[in-house]
Amino acid sequence: MTFKNGIIKEDKSMKKFSLKKLPLITILVAVILAIGLILFVGKFSKKAAFSGISPWSKEIIIESQDIDQDNDGLANWQEDLYKTDSNNPDTDGDGYLDGEEINLGRNPLVKAPGDEVFLYPLPLGEKYNITQRLLRDSTISLFNSYLVNKADYLKEHPEITDPTQFLASVPKSIQRELINKAIYDNFSYVMGKSQEILNQFPEIFNMTISDQEINILQNDSKEAMQIYLSNLSSLINSEDFFWEKNGTEALAEAFKTSNFSKLDEIIKLNDFKIDQTKKIPVPSSLKEIHKQALKTAILARNIFVSIRDMENDPIKAFLFTQKTEEVFNNWLNLSKQISDLIKKYGE
Repeated sequence: MTFKNGIIKEDKSMKKFSLKKLPLITILVAVILAIGLILFVGKFSKKAAFSGISPWSKEIIIESQDIDQDNDGLANWQEDLYKTDSNNPDTDGDGYLDGEEINLGRNPLVKAPGDEVFLYPLPLGEKYNITQRLLRDSTISLFNSYLVNKADYLKEHPEITDPTQFLASVPKSIQRELINKAIYDNFSYVMGKSQEILNQFPEIFNMTISDQEINILQNDSKEAMQIYLSNLSSLINSEDFFWEKNGTEALAEAFKTSNFSKLDEIIKLNDFKIDQTKKIPVPSSLKEIHKQALKTAILARNIFVSIRDMENDPIKAFLFTQKTEEVFNNWLNLSKQISDLIKKYGE
């Protein structure tokens, strides 16, 4: 299979499109684990919560997720997803740090001015970090609860003689635990406030795909339909798609082992597929179903990316896991429509 001018060169025969029976148990377990990691700390007493036995006890593995080799504001694993250079803080050489460009919604791979805005960005970086936004708002109870938890921790650890050095002297795993307990203690309020923040970024969950963002073909012939449907099914009908076998297994493995390598590969592969889907020539009569397919794939990607970033932004991860069932069911309905179209236009 090769790509040329946005078209996938395939065999002439129409590929059969079918969404296989998915491992729903795997999906549900993964979602429950995501929510459980966020709420688990609330079941501990204050003393136990800050001991070495905690949901963040795999400190070496977790700390490695924070490595920012070139100090540009993007962790190495994030640079891998954005395709930026983890050894160069300014990949495109335009004078702006890669992380800075991401937070501004710019493309770190294209020099400014003229670097295109990311229409459907990966929900990463400070701009989309809901947990940090809540903590920076000192008027809300989350921040106050965090300060109380921090004070309790300092009382139990008299070896920390200078509270101003708290961030430098306390492992990030403990800092995250303090934040998570604050979230748990103020759960209802936090969820309402965080939803307000998420609503400020419609490009993440409420995006509208316009005609200008896809490649509409003014040709509704049977042959054009067949080529389009073959191209589309070749991109999204594989075991590596988010809701398919490899995608859900990678998600489950990430929770079980704290090894995110397979999950990162799934995200990168599907991000590439999304980019290719935008380029497929679409018969005008099928443009709406194409927009639905593209939007649903982007939403699935955003869910996986947010769960992947749970260590840095647990609140956003929780919000996105709540969307899993809705997006998954939308995909099932959409896959049936595509399957029916293939039957209709197949030879």
